[in-house]
Amino acid sequence: PLGFRLIGTGLVNPVAMANAGDGSNRLFVVEQAGVIKIHNGTQILPLPFLDIASKILSGSERGLLGLAFDPAYISNGFFYVYYTSLTGDNVVSRYAVSADPNKADAGSEEILLTMPHPTYANHNGGQLAFGPLDGLLYVGTGDGGGVDFEGDAAGFGDFPGVAHEAEAGDIRGAAHVVFAHEFGGAAAGGEHGIARGGGGGALLLPGQEVDRLICRCL
Repeated sequence: PLGFRLIGTGLVNPVAMANAGDGSNRLFVVEQAGVIKIHNGTQILPLPFLDIASKILSGSERGLLGLAFDPAYISNGFFYVYYTSLTGDNVVSRYAVSADPNKADAGSEEILLTMPHPTYANHNGGQLAFGPLDGLLYVGTGDGGGVDFEGDAAGFGDFPGVAHEAEAGDIRGAAHVVFAHEFGGAAAGGEHGIARGGGGGALLLPGQEVDRLICRCL
């Protein structure tokens, strides 16, 4: 039967967890306030892997929200985070590990994307994941927040209706990076956008403007 076993305590508002895929079997746990801690298979290490709490606006649905390790992490040491900046913007950044495998280089930040999120504090997204077959980094951005999530256009005013694709080989030295904004506005159970079907999703060209991009629950 399915069961659970306690492997660590003392975490504060953990919101995400990732494996570096480097064979160490370590788990990297993201705390909302801006700290990433390591569980080494036996315990949670006392010193954080990364602490960027000083540059993060945390609370409610804001904070350090996502973590993904580069598929080539073993050779390049890169990993990616998604956080809410002190100005309320949502930021996707790349960091590098230091010479100590249990410590990131906090000064290595390279900002890939800054997304204004000025109106509402909720629905910031935050999920990061590399596609296992295409090598793309997928970023769930949320829908801009608000109260009425079905049909109130005022609840989706933060994003301009543009999908972004960045060629990381040009700007950051990794694989493709694709960013797809999520929007509401359709009736419950409906779809409202440039395409229908296909799992409720659409991939746009860089800078292509749309009225509604169908992306559910990113």
